[in-house]
Order: sequence, then structure tokens, then C-alpha cells
Amino acid sequence: MAWQYENGSEATIAGIQNWQGAWALTTAYKIGDGVENDGTSYVCTAEHTSDADKEPGTGADWADYWDLLAQGASGGSDADAIHDNVASEISAISEKETPVNADLLVVEDSADSNNKKKVQIGNLPASGAGEANTASNVGTDGVGVYKQKTALDLEFKNIAPASNKITVTANGDDIDIDITEANLTLSNIGGAVTDSQVPNDITLTNITQITNRSHTNLADIGSNTHAQIDTHIGSTSNPHTVTATQLGAVEKSTLTTKGDIYVATAASTPARLGVGTNDQVLTADSGEATGLKWATPAGGGDMSAATYDAATIEEQLVGLTASQTLTNKTLTSPVLNTGVSGTAVKDEDDMTSDSDTHLATQQSIKAYSDTKMTDLSDDTTPQLGGELDCQAHSIGFTLQSTTGDGTTTIDWKLGNKFKFTFGAQNETFTFTAPTKPCNLLLVLIQDGTGSRTATWPGTVKWPSGTAPTLTTDASAVDIITFFYDGTNYYAVDSLDFS
Repeated sequence: MAWQYENGSEATIAGIQNWQGAWALTTAYKIGDGVENDGTSYVCTAEHTSDADKEPGTGADWADYWDLLAQGASGGSDADAIHDNVASEISAISEKETPVNADLLVVEDSADSNNKKKVQIGNLPASGAGEANTASNVGTDGVGVYKQKTALDLEFKNIAPASNKITVTANGDDIDIDITEANLTLSNIGGAVTDSQVPNDITLTNITQITNRSHTNLADIGSNTHAQIDTHIGSTSNPHTVTATQLGAVEKSTLTTKGDIYVATAASTPARLGVGTNDQVLTADSGEATGLKWATPAGGGDMSAATYDAATIEEQLVGLTASQTLTNKTLTSPVLNTGVSGTAVKDEDDMTSDSDTHLATQQSIKAYSDTKMTDLSDDTTPQLGGELDCQAHSIGFTLQSTTGDGTTTIDWKLGNKFKFTFGAQNETFTFTAPTKPCNLLLVLIQDGTGSRTATWPGTVKWPSGTAPTLTTDASAVDIITFFYDGTNYYAVDSLDFS
């Protein structure tokens, strides 16, 4: 026997179609599913996925999804029990902040298949009865930091400076050990400097570190005594201090007068040669002890006309200000800073000399050019005096172009070639005539639609008096050529270029 829920589903007489066992969160339940929760059984009345609000018997909305099937013991010990796979049961129990020895704990006995057993707090292992930890210094050199272990206390040694030469300071989690250089001297370090401690490559830097020390303050080094060192230093045959004379230098006191010079009377024998008088020159003379002498040059020491022939001088020298004629002279990269004049320079506005050996002035070149090019600058319609022969070259034209808007004026004075593209309508043309008779060319291009027509000026004349029908295809190209005789445009059509 079965009955039917209001939603039309059926349940067995016991109300349960599928027993699902203990109710669980996030589980999909169907109508007729049976579950057990906290000792009480329920049957599902509406399909759902379980959550805390739908928990049978306790959730805020549980009655919308479950019917009570069999009530468990109310208020019994099971209501206060701790179950497997049930969340928040332990967290909901009140906490005892200060347990005493008589209190009991529930544990799982790992040695007895994890069965639940009780343990009294007073029977727990005493504090400190766990593993007896120890510490030790693992290194074999130096002084250990670890001292000993007293009960639970691990004791360590402080790091203290042995003298004022080293400072030890705490720097957060670090310990800084610094050398106090000001307190380090050769005397307080102790010991003496041995031969092996003296570097073979002593430099100026090494030496300057030893100041205000005489050799008598140094212990004997090697087999040399202080007396032997003194004798060696004082020797003039192998001196440590020498005079300029010992070095072979010439004393500057030898030169007594401005203009004196050093010369040699023999090898390694310097001597003074006193300065000569005005206008004298230094001359080699083997008869002199020094091989040199000051002497007055031949001719008296000047280059005046009384001594030299002026014509001869001009042949050999070019004066700074003298007016001289240079013949057969080649000037390399000359720089002319003033005007150029002379018979070879012509200032002729009409270039009548027509010379191939004279120079024209800038003014005459400009005047001649202006005269000859006047007509070119003023004549905007030059005419040919004969036939135009372009040989292997072409003549270009400026191509006019536009897109129509319904009415277009073509000014043939601006160019003989015109490219016209129809707009979105038919076109009426007006011509502005050129100045002279000529040949003209008009390219007509249909737009993307095609079938555009043209209306022509009355001065356009067609064969048999009939204008052509333009190609109607989209983007079609037709060409019309005209001969303008000064009054009319005689037209010939070439249609449907492709």
C-alpha cells in the first residue's frame, strides 16, 4: 500500500523508498529518501541539496523538505554524545580553562586499534619528563659558545673583547666584531719585524708608513752593522748625496749676462760664450776655442738700398706693401680680400670685348644678363620662331580632374587634358575657351552605379549632329577629343574602354 504526496509522487507505506543512512551535508536528496539524524528518522518530501538550514530536525527550513518518520529518545544521553563525522560538536562544548588532576580526557588508544579510552589529567606524564635535549659545540678549534645545560636551561657564553683593540657590539639579531685601528701599533702588537716580514717590493707607500725613524733605531739587518752603514752613506766615491758638480751639471752661476749661452771648448768641457752686440750674428769659426763667435755680417748688417741693389732685391723678394709685378708665379689657393683690378679685368655691360683671356666683373655680368633676359621674364606667352623638335623627349601636360556634382565648368586655359568622374547624378558641362585653337581631350568615367548622361555646350559639334550615347556600365571609361578652331569644339568619341 502506498500514498501520494501533494506534488504527485508516491511513497511506500512506510514512507521511505530509498534508505540513505545518516544525513550528510552537501548531498542531493530525492522525494522518498530516508535518513537518520541524531537518533531520529526522516523521509524527504522535496528534492534539494542539503545544507545547514535544511538539516532535518534542527535546520531553520527543515520542515519544508522533511517529514518526521520515527522520533528518537528525547533528552537522552545520545543528544549530548560526540559522533563521528559530525562537525562543530566539540567546539560547541564549554571550555574549562584550568583543568585539575581529577578531570578526564577522551583519547584514541594507538596501541589498541584506536579505541576510545579515558585518561585522568593527574595521570599524564609530569612536566619535563619528555626527551632530555642537550646542546654542544661541534667545532674542534677556538673557544666554544655553548657552556652547559642546567635543568631545562641551555647556557651560552658571552662574547667579550679581550682588549681595547677589538669591540663587540649587539646589532639587532647580529653581533658586530670591529677592529679599533687607532689602538693597533707595532709596539703593542708585540714581537719584532723579521727579515721574512719585510717585503722585497717596498714601494713609496710602504716607506711613508715609517716616519720619523733614523737608521740607528733599527735593529741590525743581515751582516751590516750601523758603523758599516754610516761609512757607506758617507762615501763620496759611491755617494748617497751628491752635488751638481758630481753629477756633471754646469752651475747656473756660470752665466752672468743676459744672452750668454753654453758652448763647449772640448768634449765634456762646457764654457760660457758672452752675448754679442746689437745686429751681430752667431757664426761658426774653427779658430775660436769654442768654435763659435759673434760677428757683424757682411754688408754692415742691414739691407738698405745703400748696401744692396733694389732691382736685385725685388727679383728675389716680395714686399708686404711694395707695388710689384709677379711674372710666371703660381699662386696656390690664394685668398683675395680686396677688389680686383687691372687691364685683364673688364667691366663691360655689353661684353663687347668677347675675350677668352679677360675676367668680367660681377656688375657687368648682371647688367648683361638683365638685358638679354628681359623679354623672357615679361613674356608669359612666348612664341616659337620655328619648328619645335623635342628629339627623343616627350611634352607633358598638367591633367585637370574633378568629380561631378551636377554642373561642371571646364577651363581649357588651365590645361588641354581633363579627367572627369560622374557623381551620383547626370552632368551639364560648360566650357571656358582656350586662347588659341588647339586639340583637347576629355576622359569620362562612370561612377559605381553607371548610366549617367552628359549635356554639352552648344558650341560642341558632333558628326551628323548627334551626340554619342555614353557607355552605361558602372566605372565605364569613354574618351571625347575636341578640335577647337577659336569658336566651336569639333568632337569625336571613343567609347567603352576596357
